[in-house]
Amino acid sequence: LWCDEIFTAEVANYPPAKLMSAVAADLHPPLYFLLISLWAKLLGTSEFALRLPSVFSAALGVCLVFQLGKLIGGRRTANISMCFLAFSPLFIEFSRMARYYSMVLLLGVAATLCFVSAWQHDSWWKWLVYSFTCVLSLYTFYLSCAVMLAHGLALILTHKLPRVRLAKWFVSMVLSSLMFVPFMAVLTGQISAA
Repeated sequence: LWCDEIFTAEVANYPPAKLMSAVAADLHPPLYFLLISLWAKLLGTSEFALRLPSVFSAALGVCLVFQLGKLIGGRRTANISMCFLAFSPLFIEFSRMARYYSMVLLLGVAATLCFVSAWQHDSWWKWLVYSFTCVLSLYTFYLSCAVMLAHGLALILTHKLPRVRLAKWFVSMVLSSLMFVPFMAVLTGQISAA
């Protein structure tokens, strides 16, 4: 394990309140660390046990990239996209680490998949699922907001798109923000400490 993975192993053994304060002091949102703590209670904190959720998230991420490629451009696009990701040396390196990297990829691709599906089918429940996926992303990695902003930008740059879809995206972002409000005090403290 390298130094950041050792931090993961340490906080995995903390009680929830201590885990939250340790993660907040390290400038991270809590979701990954809470999940790894639950995982460690079941399987321990061996190198294999700590890295397995990341590998699992990475494998699911590859599957979702395939689904996203199929939804956007068909089966050929899906295969090419999946292969580019699966054989990327950086992806292979970081997907096995006991850190939140694979989970960020998984949730980012899931949010994009939900976004494209909501965009194409324009149903409120798909926008709600998108909103929930976005908030999970935010609770995993703060910069996931960049993915959400890119989704909004894609809607804005699509001239032929009815404004109602932009309004639904905006409502989804407001819902995601409201679900993130409980953690805003911690985030504000992290920003002022940085």
